[in-house]
Amino acid sequence: MAMWADLAADQQVNHQAEVERLTALLASEALVIDGLRAESAGLTAVVAGEFAVGGVRDLLENDVVRRADRATELANRRNDRTMAVLWRLERLHHENAQNFGACACGEPVLTCAEFAAIEPERQAVREWEKKNVAWAAEGKRHGLPAEHPAAGATTRR
Repeated sequence: MAMWADLAADQQVNHQAEVERLTALLASEALVIDGLRAESAGLTAVVAGEFAVGGVRDLLENDVVRRADRATELANRRNDRTMAVLWRLERLHHENAQNFGACACGEPVLTCAEFAAIEPERQAVREWEKKNVAWAAEGKRHGLPAEHPAAGATTRR
């Protein structure tokens, strides 16, 4: 029985030593965490100050604006290419002014598949053409195809 008492006493001493070691380790880790929190707060204040002053904010906003402008420009060019194709098709398939009811290709407008395909977008093509003709007349960049009478030697988009 004395042996068990000695073992229990040794376990208590070892346990107490382990508790003291872990307590010291926790205190040390708490100091590191507090230091990192203080450093993080300082860096956050610097970044927030720069963001508010304009440095970082201007860089971020300029990059976002540049990307949006580029995406818009690409979308506009894609739209111009599509509308130019529709304009070309509309030149080939529109109602013949001399022969009412006939497509320019010679088919009756009621049976011309191309005429029917273009018809729902005909007004949009005309509006696009009008806008781009005005830009071409002003010497601005436009999306008219090279063979368009108003395209001339003006700048294309």
